[in-house]
Amino acid sequence: MVRIKTEVREQFLNQTRQALLNAAAEEIARQGFDQANINTISTKAGFAKGTIYNYFPTKQALLTALIDDIAQEHFEYMQAAIHDITDPVTKLKSFFQAGFEYVTSHLPRARAMFNTIYSSNQEQKNHCFQAYQPIFRLMAEQILMPGIQEGMFPAG
Repeated sequence: MVRIKTEVREQFLNQTRQALLNAAAEEIARQGFDQANINTISTKAGFAKGTIYNYFPTKQALLTALIDDIAQEHFEYMQAAIHDITDPVTKLKSFFQAGFEYVTSHLPRARAMFNTIYSSNQEQKNHCFQAYQPIFRLMAEQILMPGIQEGMFPAG
């Protein structure tokens, strides 16, 4: 039996995981978390029905991973958009523009996140809030505080 190189195997596992997360985002965007079907997610990703359980032990674990993935991707998108901007006012405008651009260019992911935020499950809502903390810190630390210190944004 031929051994698959660890690097190639890891790449395959990561691609499969990402395909499952993308299919989950589409299903949750359409159906909401409670109505989303694990078997539908697996087959839409191009895998057998039980494949998803090799990556996520429960439906809740899948949602948690999806929330984390979306929040991280959203953060990186916004961070890259403001990276080279020094003026706090321009940086703030670019920050919000990038946030909206991410949402419009990743609609299934954004809808999945909005469905989660507006669900009745408080645990899921709390996880969304925690996952988005880096974006809030980015705005506070790299835009608002420097803008206040430079007198561009009046404090309180």
